[in-house]
Amino acid sequence: MTADRYVSLEHWLRGLPQSRQERLAIELASLVEPFTVLSDQGQPMGGLMPAAEMVRSSETAVEVDRGRHVLFSMPELADDEPDGLAWFPYRATVAWIYAADCKCTAPGDGVVNTFKCVLDILDAADEALGDTGLAEDLTARMEDGGDSLSQLRPKISDAIDQLSTDESHR
Repeated sequence: MTADRYVSLEHWLRGLPQSRQERLAIELASLVEPFTVLSDQGQPMGGLMPAAEMVRSSETAVEVDRGRHVLFSMPELADDEPDGLAWFPYRATVAWIYAADCKCTAPGDGVVNTFKCVLDILDAADEALGDTGLAEDLTARMEDGGDSLSQLRPKISDAIDQLSTDESHR
């Protein structure tokens, strides 16, 4: 992604109404939630999915903050980022932390950081798998308004399957 494209997307994201920023941050973080199947490491106590659901379904800042605290229970936050496949659920958890930030403290920063985190995950999947085009697809869909992000799910699922298969053959 070129610097100009990124700056343009960041400006667009920051200029969205808060409710749209929140919906987009949740949708972006939800895209990478399936990466949790790659490792039990890099997730909060009890796993990412229940914590993500707390944030997703919360209607008040206090409820979102409770979910945020669960997300922060991830042991790896106290250490370095994990290596290998555990890095993917770790970064997915971080994306959810930013999505929670978007819903309760900093909508503009939260949606931008959620996008950056998701882009990093998809870029890493591209790199590991020989350029599946995931990062480019995400960027293009965001440039088109972010309304078709759910169409990335099958490609993400395929990438996760391939990452898992590649790891099992090592």
